[in-house]
Amino acid sequence: MQIDTLADWPRIKGIDSVAVEQRGLLRIPVDFGDGDGTTRSLFVLRG
Repeated sequence: MQIDTLADWPRIKGIDSVAVEQRGLLRIPVDFGDGDGTTRSLFVLRG
């Protein structure tokens, strides 16, 4: 079984940009309001 890393996932700009039988990674910046923040990853798989 092959395990993918984040680098193996194609970056996407939106969920709708993932075609049927494809996958993508949407990176979402999160700001906590005090200058700190992080990025969340949303993995999209379309069957």
